[in-house]
Amino acid sequence: ILFLAFQGVSSFTTISLQNGRVHSGTVQKAAMIDLSARPLNITSLNNGLCDKVMFDQGIQAIQQANAITTSTTTTKSETTTKENEVSSEILEDLRSKSIKDLKLVCSKRSIRYKGLKEQDEFVQAIVDNINDLKDFSVSGHLVPGAFNEISGDILEQEKNSKLPLLLDVYATFCGPCKLVEPEFEVAARRLGKNCRVAKLDSQKYHEVANSLQVQGLPATILIHKGRVVSRREGLVSRDQLMDFVDAFIPKQFW
Repeated sequence: ILFLAFQGVSSFTTISLQNGRVHSGTVQKAAMIDLSARPLNITSLNNGLCDKVMFDQGIQAIQQANAITTSTTTTKSETTTKENEVSSEILEDLRSKSIKDLKLVCSKRSIRYKGLKEQDEFVQAIVDNINDLKDFSVSGHLVPGAFNEISGDILEQEKNSKLPLLLDVYATFCGPCKLVEPEFEVAARRLGKNCRVAKLDSQKYHEVANSLQVQGLPATILIHKGRVVSRREGLVSRDQLMDFVDAFIPKQFW
């Protein structure tokens, strides 16, 4: 945007906005801003001059533009900072999803998405939620109150947390594994932010299952501060799961 003020017969003082900053100089032809246009444009005039009123209006407009640019830059900077707190893998995955799939992610993470329209808005809402739950889930994949499916890599990231991790090691061919799934779901809702609840497919991640010394399915394993502190194999009820984690849950929870 360029504003010109009369200085002499053949030259004019210029004030311009470039990248959100005010610059000055001189030119040989007169021009002035068309303040009625949106976005603002420069309109050349035949031998026309910017009078004081127009000059003052130009100064006011450029100050407003500076303020908008600064605000936008700050917002973008804050957004970038927040995104940098989330792994590139998660960001790439979110940005590859359709809005329909992003709505499903929001629902799973209990994020209200009414009013969100653009993909970037959904991604930012999810990123904010992940950052808010950093103390709960280091990887950003585990959600309070949910029975989360995890990989071996996610388990490796999560196992050293101060919060206990209640893990169901299962297989798709295992009938009893399917019976305990709703029990874990109820336990997850009851435990909320006090314990992470997840499941690991022993067929996909058999090396991880072997490292956890799983000998029968379903296997219920409690991990706390990087160590397996308790385990059991076979069917288990929701109440038994609650008893299972009792010693590792803050007493005020009860």
